Amino acid sequence: MLDAINRVGFREVFKLVGLAAASDFFSSLDNTYRIDSSTMWENALSCGPAMESITQKIGRDEQEYCTLGLLRSMGKTLIDICAQKESESCRYPIAKRPPLLKWEQDSFGITNPALAGFLLSTWNYSPETVSAIQSQYGTNPSSPKNEAAIVLTLAGSLAELGRPLHGDSNYWISSEEHSEKLGLTAEDIEDTLDSVRTRL
Repeated sequence: MLDAINRVGFREVFKLVGLAAASDFFSSLDNTYRIDSSTMWENALSCGPAMESITQKIGRDEQEYCTLGLLRSMGKTLIDICAQKESESCRYPIAKRPPLLKWEQDSFGITNPALAGFLLSTWNYSPETVSAIQSQYGTNPSSPKNEAAIVLTLAGSLAELGRPLHGDSNYWISSEEHSEKLGLTAEDIEDTLDSVRTRL
């Protein structure tokens, strides 16, 4: 996959990612992950406000965290673009539901959070933000979970309740564990879910 990026060229990849974020992308299908692109967009729109609501409750920068939630799945977009550019036929096998990150590593030699973290680092995002997006599934031992990663994992699991993405649910643990780490109550979580529902 990294060879494919090098052949396409970093500037062209960045341009493709920008185009993929535009409205035309969300009216088509994500071929690699077998996710209707409107569902992926709605998941991002669920995760962003969830991040914003949680950070309001714990007194952190709402805008930065909301942006992180919106960008959570950007690595999938890039993998999908490169897979199509290379005419790869590999598609996520929904029926078997393998762990997403293992499937990505086996199929493309890289995972979506690793690729997203690489891209954010080239865009000069903070190390905390890069670490958070790389650790969102809780499976990167070299990048221990910082607070932003815990918030992102919690927001991702809450977004899954209404707009699930194939493969992601294998990684979400109960929201109570993350809530406790952040000092959130059950009422806080319900309020966050309400705020997400009103945005969609």
